[in-house]
Amino acid sequence: MSWACGTCWRRFTTFQGREQHMDALDHSVPEHECDRCSRYFNSRSAVVNHMDAKNHWYYGCSICNATWPTEEEVKEHKIEDHYYCRDCDRDFYDHNSIKMHFNSRVHRGYCAKCPFCGKSYTSATGLSHHLEGGSCPQAPFLNRDEAYKLVRFKDTKGLISKNLIEWNGSPQYEATTEAWNGYAFKCYICHGEFRSLQSLNQHLGSPVRKFSD
Repeated sequence: MSWACGTCWRRFTTFQGREQHMDALDHSVPEHECDRCSRYFNSRSAVVNHMDAKNHWYYGCSICNATWPTEEEVKEHKIEDHYYCRDCDRDFYDHNSIKMHFNSRVHRGYCAKCPFCGKSYTSATGLSHHLEGGSCPQAPFLNRDEAYKLVRFKDTKGLISKNLIEWNGSPQYEATTEAWNGYAFKCYICHGEFRSLQSLNQHLGSPVRKFSD
């Protein structure tokens, strides 16, 4: 394989040698040269047919070996055939990864606002955790049980909540001196340790503990 100068038609055994020659003498490449190999043609249509057939376009996909005439066409290819986010110029390697990316705050922003304190969350699930965990400073009375009671009160036909006749709220836990492990009172649900039995029972009865059950 040899590379030709398009001005003086001198040939070189390496691409780098040809480039150095053209830089030194201000010469140019052949008018209809392939973007990827040393072949050149008499017309633009001939070189286009060659590059289409040999996949020899200048711009290549970073995921597969496909090549294209422009960077924009590479992006279109990656969107259609791969997992690519145009806005962030990021490649993903499976459907779940790009789905999580599109569902993140980068693209969805903050769409769920707490009606009590005004704090915004990217999803209704995040807002539910905020309220059910008893962490809203403007609604400390609210936890999972209180939220469910309100839903059941409003949802009389049981469309989104189960009509549990025997339901009496989340289970209540109370530790005894048996929780002492020799140097601390241990929560056998989350394995946290406390200096006093009273502290352990406060932990077991807290909204955070109920929420994590």
